[in-house]
Amino acid sequence: EEIAELRRDRPARTAIHTDLDEQIRLAGQIQNDLLPEPITDASPLNISTLYLPADFVSGDTYDISRLDEDRFGFSLADATGHGLPAALLAILVKNSLRGKEIVSGSYRIIEPDELLCRLNQDLLAARLRQCHFITAMHAIFDRTTNLIRWARGGTPYPILFREGRMPRQIRSSGGLLGALDDQTFEVISHTFEPGDILLFYTDGLEALLLPKNESRGEDAILSTEWIERFRTYGPEVALDEVRRLTTQEPSRDWSRDDITAIAIRMTGE
Repeated sequence: EEIAELRRDRPARTAIHTDLDEQIRLAGQIQNDLLPEPITDASPLNISTLYLPADFVSGDTYDISRLDEDRFGFSLADATGHGLPAALLAILVKNSLRGKEIVSGSYRIIEPDELLCRLNQDLLAARLRQCHFITAMHAIFDRTTNLIRWARGGTPYPILFREGRMPRQIRSSGGLLGALDDQTFEVISHTFEPGDILLFYTDGLEALLLPKNESRGEDAILSTEWIERFRTYGPEVALDEVRRLTTQEPSRDWSRDDITAIAIRMTGE
């Protein structure tokens, strides 16, 4: 009788699961629609991006925007956890990543550390029960000086690729957002030279590239073959390889996670 009852309920249960699946797919599409459009005139920069949700929805988000005639903003955020709670938090913080505010009929560019401090306070004030931590970074590039300045909170250290030199991390202090009230975020400055590439990314990339359950240091990613191919062939080829790897690697072989990356290259034009 119990088996017969389960069989009678199966069509209704299947319909519910199908409806939920469709709603999650729709949420993922909305997330994609909220991603920034490519900037048509970012000279002298070439900008490459990668956005790969682990499932239909993502706990990662990013933003690229023109702040004024000569300054551009770049942001990444990664909510702890996966699924819908992380995805909702990612959507919530996306608007907070915009580095510009209107003041008395004019505008003000928000400094990278100030932006992260504001976001940290907003998360603490929200008192969220789940997914209340995020990692994030925010950068400002000024094309009149070729200077980029950024602050990071918990995201992996960005990697600098410079012609004729080995890739290296640029390290700075800054912890999780939403954890401590007095969190501070160090601002780092870098002057681009022609050919320079800065790679900002979330930790899902390391989860894919580094062997599972193997002890690793903070610079372990620099020793991967992928970094060498990035150095040799450039960001577009390397990021396309990551897309292929996520479809080829069995889930049991790596800790599946959302992956987001922004590669900023100085063209020299």
